Amino acid sequence: MAAMKCTFILALLLVPVVMTHAADAAQVTTKPTPVIWNLKAKFGGITHSGIVLAIAEAKAHFAKNPNDTIVIEFDAGTYFLAAPENHVNKDKGDKGIIELSGLKPGPEGRLVFLGAGMDKTTLIFDPASHQISGRDVHRVTFKGLHMTRKDYTVSQGHVVTVAPGRIDLDIQNGFPTPQDIFNTKIDQGRYLRRYTDDKTNPQLILENNDQIAWKSAEHIADRRWRLHLKKSTELANYKPGDLIGIKSKNGGQTYWLSGGSDFVFEDMKWTQVSRGVFRGGFDKIRFTRCIVDRAPAINGQVPCLSTPDGGPQIGQPNDPPTSGNLVEDCRMTATGDDSIAFFNASGIIRNCRITDCFARGILLYKSPNAKGENNTMIRSIIARKNGTSADGKGVSSLHKKETIELPRAASKAISYQFDMLSRECLQGCEIHLCDLHPGRLKKVSDYVKRAVEKHKLPAKIFAEADRTKALPGADFVITSISVGGAANWGEPYKSEIEIPRKYGIEQSVADTVSVGAVFRFLRTGPVQQQIIKDVERYAPSALVLNHTKNKSNDNKKSMGK
Repeated sequence: MAAMKCTFILALLLVPVVMTHAADAAQVTTKPTPVIWNLKAKFGGITHSGIVLAIAEAKAHFAKNPNDTIVIEFDAGTYFLAAPENHVNKDKGDKGIIELSGLKPGPEGRLVFLGAGMDKTTLIFDPASHQISGRDVHRVTFKGLHMTRKDYTVSQGHVVTVAPGRIDLDIQNGFPTPQDIFNTKIDQGRYLRRYTDDKTNPQLILENNDQIAWKSAEHIADRRWRLHLKKSTELANYKPGDLIGIKSKNGGQTYWLSGGSDFVFEDMKWTQVSRGVFRGGFDKIRFTRCIVDRAPAINGQVPCLSTPDGGPQIGQPNDPPTSGNLVEDCRMTATGDDSIAFFNASGIIRNCRITDCFARGILLYKSPNAKGENNTMIRSIIARKNGTSADGKGVSSLHKKETIELPRAASKAISYQFDMLSRECLQGCEIHLCDLHPGRLKKVSDYVKRAVEKHKLPAKIFAEADRTKALPGADFVITSISVGGAANWGEPYKSEIEIPRKYGIEQSVADTVSVGAVFRFLRTGPVQQQIIKDVERYAPSALVLNHTKNKSNDNKKSMGK
């Protein structure tokens, strides 16, 4: 349980209202009605050649009517977009499947590529080519599309043995082999990291889990592969049975654009590959309600990684500055590199949720005027780098890794603290930690204090074994308890699984619904009720946030019975 004192500042936004007199109405001009072209009906199909024809006609139209808005419609469905054999792509900014070079509508004009929705229109791209490319591109929007590739681009497996310079893994059934995802054209971007061995939600492990570079793969037998590490003497900190995510950067970019202004991605989704780059001082870039997500499960196993690469990269280290950029309301899950990166860029990243990023959740490189607002970072770091050296100095992050052995319950408690401290409005709060177990309480509080001190946050951390001393003055109370034993192993959890099984009732977890959840509520409810009574007595104005399962504890009627 934690009690916090937080101060929230509310801003009143005054919006000026302009009244137009009837005499002035004649001077008001209305924007022309958009020109709508259905790609299949007008250009013969949702194909590479159809897109080429549509873009060419759009350029001709803008030459005569520069301030028109042209909408190219993509019907609902799944479409494979392959480039012709003579299509050039050397991963250096050459032609993509959707090539936009030289597209420049007038100051009020725009070209819009419009799908039926990210869950309705799917474009499957040739892996050898960029998906979108162009130089000197202006005023373009992509909306309501899912962009992906046909085959899985990441892999994973369980550790069999570890030795200096190598790791033997059993690749999980259905996942591609390391050789399948190996890109022979580049000698970088091949790394490993450890994840929780969870079938439906593998999570990145933070402690003592740096990226490990690998250089080649050797088939041993069946699903077993030997990965040779880049450092021949390195001994990976892995144990037999650990689940390892495997990435190898490959193929073209989702978008490669150099020079231009005003490019929008809205309500878009990317799977299998997600990295895109804006270069050459490209400015006024906007991402709104976009998603990078894991691909569908294989044989019931959700992949550790969504992609082998990162997300949007606005600018590059040696590019000219770029401004007016906005990334908002986006969700990035398990990207294989930095989920969002600004290089020499200014703008705002706000209301984004970034989870289990393989590298950094948000990287701000030589971007002092880039601002973050209300972003949720889960097992992902925010890093600022001033660019003065290449050895990692000048990097600051909110969740920079610490090395400490912690029980699972303590790790969960630390996760809550980091989730709170990742919100700027809570970084000056008081956090009062409370636990009946003095050893666990000390480990958690010491860990959080060290993180706060290292990153120079104004938060104050307190530890109390007696909750009545922690509660007075609290604005919020967070409960996360387990009564009678550990939450998900040992007794009484084992009996809550085994007793119903004896009578033919199978349960997956038994902590939220079914018979096991009733058992858990019967042992947890009375203790939770006593906590609520203490809150009413010592912190009557506090809001209680319950993170204790069974979630029926949230129900006041249940608590009263």
